[in-house]
Formats: sequence, C-alpha cells, structure tokens
Amino acid sequence: MYWALQAHEFVPLHEVKIALNDAGFMYGATVTDQCRTYNLKLFRLDDHLQRFERSCDLCQIGRPFLPELLRGQLVELLKRNIETNQQVAEWSLVWLLTAGKLDSFFGKPNGILEASPQFIAYALPLDETRFRSHFESGAEVIIARTVHSDDSVSPWAKQRSRMHWWIAEHEVKSQSRLAHPLLLSRDGYITETTTSNLVLVREGKLHSPPRHRILQGISLKVLEEICCKLSIPFIYDDLREGDLATADEAILTSTPFGIAPVGKLAGKIMTIHGTLFTKVKQAWMDMVMSLSTR
Repeated sequence: MYWALQAHEFVPLHEVKIALNDAGFMYGATVTDQCRTYNLKLFRLDDHLQRFERSCDLCQIGRPFLPELLRGQLVELLKRNIETNQQVAEWSLVWLLTAGKLDSFFGKPNGILEASPQFIAYALPLDETRFRSHFESGAEVIIARTVHSDDSVSPWAKQRSRMHWWIAEHEVKSQSRLAHPLLLSRDGYITETTTSNLVLVREGKLHSPPRHRILQGISLKVLEEICCKLSIPFIYDDLREGDLATADEAILTSTPFGIAPVGKLAGKIMTIHGTLFTKVKQAWMDMVMSLSTR
C-alpha cells in the first residue's frame, strides 16, 4: 500500500479525492512540484519547497500551511512509504495544491464533494528503467511545431495547466516514441522540453536559455553549481534553432534522472561520451553517493 497526504491527513493513496468544482480540475489552477530520493534520502527538498512557494505566489494560489509544517509532513510521508514498501529502491515524491471552489460556476449539488483548496502529496516508486536508454544511447530531442505559447503565466511557475505541452508531446512522440519535444518561443528562441531543461555544450562552455524563458529547474541549478566548482563556464543566453547544429554536446536535466546526455538533437547525432558531460556526470554521481554517508 502507498500512502498519500491530503488536507494534512495521511490516507491510502487510493482514497485521495478532489471535488468536481475545484478550479484545479476546471481551470488547471494547480501548482505542483516533485522531488526524488538518492539512497532513500530526499534530494534538494528545500530547493523544491522554495520553488513551490514561488509557484503559488505567481499563480495567485494561497498557501494554507506553514512551510516548516509542510516540510515535516513530506518527510513523514516518505518515511511511511519506505516502512511499508521496503523493497522499493528509490522514490519520487509529488505534491500539488489546487485553487479550490469556483462559486460562479457551481452551487453545492447534493452528494457532491464541496471544493476547497486541496493539498495532495504522494510517493511512488521511481522507475529508473524508464530512462535507461538516455544513458545507453542518449536522449532524443525533436523540435515541436507547437510553440511555448502561454505568455500570461511565468515559466518560473511549475503548474498543471499544460495543454501546449500535452499537444507537443503527442506531436513529437508520433515521430519517435521516446523523444523529448523541444519548444520554441513565439519569436523563435529555444525554451525547454516538456519535462526537462536543455543545455548545449560548445567549445568547453555550457549554454542554457536565459532564466526568464524557462522553469528554474533544480537539476539545472545543481549542474550550474557543479560547473562552478569545476571552473567550467556556464552561460545563460538567447539560443535559436541554428545553435543546435553547432553544439558539441547536449545535456538534459530533470529531477527523475538528474542529468543525461542527448544522443540525437533535432536530427543531428551527438556524442554521449563527450569530455564535458563525462566530467560533470562523475561529479554528480560523487555528490549523490555521498548522501548515504550523511
């Protein structure tokens, strides 16, 4: 049995419910975040919680809890799941907060759950085999025709109103089942994939799209910190489609797999054993393995 946390109460995951007139269901007015474990220890939880708080503020969704209470409950949720599922090697922890009731659309029909802002958190086994191909042959990235279109919502908000990403996923996966869609802005600048940040390597330097165009990925932040320690230049600058063709290497960053090499970038075959990726990957592994000794 897997445990979840709803409205600050620990319940079996299959008992989690959400009201039909919740704006999270009707509008996608839901903020979210995800953390994973290494050696059964939550990785950069405080960074994820800070991003979650920022997402709430950017999306005008109030936080009905104290940050220190939320942190403690998430740690307890993971503990309960580990204790009842000891065969699981690593975990993914997801939490979300909905905006609550839409008074202008619904009254209160008999028998229907009354909506209020709902906080839900759950932990599930992390399926690391899902990304095995990323490290064996490299991830594939295809430019989507669907643009990164919702300019009214800051890309810094990690939220669930993601229709353009949903369409881009289906568009690209019809071409290649495991590919990641890379979205461009309306004015043709590279942004991000639907689930990860993209970094290009050129002449020994890492290049990321500027911060104002992308989600502030926690794994991207960790990669930047590693580069700083290794004295590898890490640059945020505007990138266009043509910059993909001149990249020596390319890297994806995302919570479930950390960092992974790109093996095929917009049709171009890339090396997955490049000097720079090999160096930062080793530093990443040294860092996460050290968690078991803390």
